[in-house]
Amino acid sequence: MTKDNRLLGKVNLDYIPPAPLGVPKIEVTFEIDANGIMKVSAKDNLQAQLILITIDKGRLRREEIDEMLKQAEKMKEEDEKMKKNIETKNHFESYIFQLKQTAEDNNSKMKNDKQTIKKECEEAQHWLDNNPNASVEEIEKKQKELESKCSPLIAKMYQQQGGMPNMLNGFTNASQDNNTQQQQGGSGPKFEDVDVD
Repeated sequence: MTKDNRLLGKVNLDYIPPAPLGVPKIEVTFEIDANGIMKVSAKDNLQAQLILITIDKGRLRREEIDEMLKQAEKMKEEDEKMKKNIETKNHFESYIFQLKQTAEDNNSKMKNDKQTIKKECEEAQHWLDNNPNASVEEIEKKQKELESKCSPLIAKMYQQQGGMPNMLNGFTNASQDNNTQQQQGGSGPKFEDVDVD
């Protein structure tokens, strides 16, 4: 977990304009040369803004690294539980956003149903924000409750237009995506080893 990491430096990208969820794309690259000096770059693809820093101080001694590896192995099981909890929470938050967005973008004139979906989404988000220590089971139960209340309303809206949104039954899809990501090595950031001469 990031809270257990050692701070070596900071990369700041400023003046990123507001944008819808998923639109901003930021590429972060880590390079370590033969002397153990790290270079970190961050690029904002929307504005072609690039920040580069070199970290050659604050490096750990071999003994410190070995001790940290031992501690990491001891905490592996707890870290896995925390990772699953975070992923489940992120999937729920994403589902709430998609559900709300689907209702708002729908051209149906069923205003009462739209208001009901919006209200249920806001209550679900409020519950999530006020229960940071909720377990995976509690989060999944809450998401199923939201789905059972809102999926019939979404279906009714789209029946008028002869189509169905892909996010219907989103809980099942999110859970399947989550399992697939875990089998493929997780949904976190991907790192590539870079050889620097």
